[in-house]
Amino acid sequence: MIDVKFAVETKDGNWFENINSIKECFNHDVKKIYETTFGTKQLLIYDNGNSQYNFNFMNGYFTVEALQQLQTYDTKHSIIYDYHMELIATEIDIMLGKECCIKIGFPVSFRRVKGRKPVSSIDSKLSEKTTLKNILKEYHYQQYDSIFLDIMVLDGTYMKSFILKRDNELNKEDIKFNRMVKGKCPCRPYGADYKWLDYLQTIDYEE
Repeated sequence: MIDVKFAVETKDGNWFENINSIKECFNHDVKKIYETTFGTKQLLIYDNGNSQYNFNFMNGYFTVEALQQLQTYDTKHSIIYDYHMELIATEIDIMLGKECCIKIGFPVSFRRVKGRKPVSSIDSKLSEKTTLKNILKEYHYQQYDSIFLDIMVLDGTYMKSFILKRDNELNKEDIKFNRMVKGKCPCRPYGADYKWLDYLQTIDYEE
């Protein structure tokens, strides 16, 4: 069981960190809740101005444990917009082994051109029906400074896209070392984004 952590921004502008549960978060007048388990502040939910909260599924990465806590709390208090609860359930299913279409690769940036995506890729892997754990075990992301990860449920109701960076939340010394040591040296440290990818491979899938 991973030690899940949260931070809260309140409606009056105060900030609370190192919170252990969603329930504890709502001891405050919540404007936004962040998951901070891996060292980054990943926006989890935010006040939508209509007495409920939206799930930030497009831009954040989270633990199963955090999302399940959110489900449990919402069952009792109905705080999350209904459609967003469906997205949370889908995200949990994917992290617990639901097969979907996944593409992973090393992004190569090029100049922005109107109407054109800003990122192309090399050395990518696409599987139209696989699990997160399987594709991550087959793709050696640790050798790259950044990767993209695209996830789409087979019925087209859920799609998510990430750019994940090796150095995210590393200290200055480790970042300097990574830039000095070229190539695929396994000694190169990595930060929060890649730790989340490691975490995904530790999840036990239910039969």
